[in-house]
Amino acid sequence: MTESVRSRTAWLWIGRAPLLLAMVALGGVATVRWLEHRPRRLTSYQGVSLGDSKKVVEYKKGEPEGVGDDPSLPQPLGYNPFKHIYTVAADEGQTDAIPNGKSFKDFNLWSYSYGLKDPSTGTKLLDIGFDKKTNLVDQIECFADEPVEKFCDLESGIGIDVSEQKARNILGVPTTETLIEGTKTLFYQRYNLRLGLQRQKIKNIYVTYLQADTH
Repeated sequence: MTESVRSRTAWLWIGRAPLLLAMVALGGVATVRWLEHRPRRLTSYQGVSLGDSKKVVEYKKGEPEGVGDDPSLPQPLGYNPFKHIYTVAADEGQTDAIPNGKSFKDFNLWSYSYGLKDPSTGTKLLDIGFDKKTNLVDQIECFADEPVEKFCDLESGIGIDVSEQKARNILGVPTTETLIEGTKTLFYQRYNLRLGLQRQKIKNIYVTYLQADTH
């Protein structure tokens, strides 16, 4: 290679250097963003951690609006265990009042609702289930009928009304799945994640410890 050819080649690489550096930088930024938002094993959600005590949840979220039975118990098909049956603020004598001698702390399902007083904001529900034996959080469920606010969204891009296909693209093949009466449930044991879907879109997001068989 002659000196002039080497010189031209050197100048060619020098001219391309800014472009190459920009490409490397963009690639680095993309990698960092992917690492930040990649799916990961979840141990907390909506400001509550799996394993939190009732005292800690009360400190973090305040008194629940509703309480109910143990969400870990088997339920009839089509029954949503995360639906409160007593209203904490109800006056004595009302049908949905907590029975005499009990307080919200005696129940293993705490329900918080947001936006019910202003229909324009949509309804957002956060339900927290406690293990019956340990009284520690073992399930956190989020629901929102207005996905624009992204109330339930995870960093990975999973959120309300996200399509089943997109969820599978993000999370991969589920540990297992079920389809019962128009509702599909995808279980991701490696992420402590359970997704409830209807009409091919996510409607409920659960962060919970999943057993190996998840059935």
